This record gives sequence, C-alpha cells and structure tokens, in this order.
Amino acid sequence: MYKDLSVAILSGGKGRRFGSDKTLTMLRGKPLYSYPLSFAQKISDDVMFISRDKDKYQPFENDVRYLEDDYENQSALAGILTAIDRAKHDKILMIAADMPFVNNKIVDILMNSLDRFDIATPKINDKLMPLISIYNKNVREIFLNFYSNGIYRLNDVFSELNYCAVYESSFNYAGVTNEQFININREEDLHVAETLFDKLYK
Repeated sequence: MYKDLSVAILSGGKGRRFGSDKTLTMLRGKPLYSYPLSFAQKISDDVMFISRDKDKYQPFENDVRYLEDDYENQSALAGILTAIDRAKHDKILMIAADMPFVNNKIVDILMNSLDRFDIATPKINDKLMPLISIYNKNVREIFLNFYSNGIYRLNDVFSELNYCAVYESSFNYAGVTNEQFININREEDLHVAETLFDKLYK
C-alpha cells in the first residue's frame, strides 16, 4: 500500500479498433478491466474507476468510487481532469483499463522519479505513455486550459508540462519488460496478452 497515492482506472475509450467494448472482454475468465482494478485496490486507499457509463461495470466493488466524466468531451484528457478533481491525495496514478500487466515495480520506479517533477511517465519504444503515469494535482490548471481551448491530445498537453520521462532501460534494469506495458487496442493484442499471461501476471 502506497501512502498518499490515489489511483484512477480510466475506461473512456470507445473501442473502435477493437470492434466492441474491450474493457468487458474476457481474459483468462475475467473482464479485462478487472486486472488493473484489482491491482489498484492492493496499493491505494483511494481507488476511482472513471468511465463514460459506470453502470455497465456492476456489481460495484465496495472500496472503489465509480465515477463518470465530469467533462462533456469524452477523451483521455477529460478522464484525467476528473481524476485530478476527485482524488483524495495530491499524487494520482492513472492506469488505462485495458492494461492488465501493471505491477508494483512500475509504480515504484515512477514514484521514485517524481521528485522535482509534476508527472512521471514511461517512455517505451520512444513513445510517452500518459495513461500509466503518476500526476501531481498541480497540473490541473494547465490541463484545464488545454481542455477549455479544445485541445485534447495528451502529447500536446505534455509539451507544456514539467514531466520526467522514464526510459525503458530503467524499467528493464528492475526486471520490468516492455511487454508489461501492453494495452489492448485490437483483437490481436488480446491474443498476445493470452500468450504472455502466465509470464507477466503475478
């Protein structure tokens, strides 16, 4: 359990590339979203599940706050803003609901990298991963300014932020493989997750 860390599971995607609601797709007998949610419950006393339609995730877990986006435009930026507004702690770990293999090592490295920065985010295969990152609440005004101006791409927002990019070499050194950052966008990604499950889900 991490002190003073809220966790937000973000389930705002429409699943266009997957062809259906991917977060409800079964992986080894459990819906995909349940993996990051179960992990969040182990590490934080403040767990939020943020989606466009919270009712489809019933039955609700007693120790999870199920929230719908507070912002009209459905985007990852809206989900992050909702999490920042509703979090009980100043640090918030954002996890996409389609990432089944997030673990403590990833969170430890991000937490240790946050010092003097507003955000700690992995950079895997030369790409930032804002949906498995830790945010300080003090980024709210920057995020809100972009949102208010109709700019919703997270890469655009990050250009104005004091963030720490944690490279894959740091994760690999700690025994975290790039495969653990997989998110399920297409059916073939689900098949890959099936083959990796016994190796990565612990």
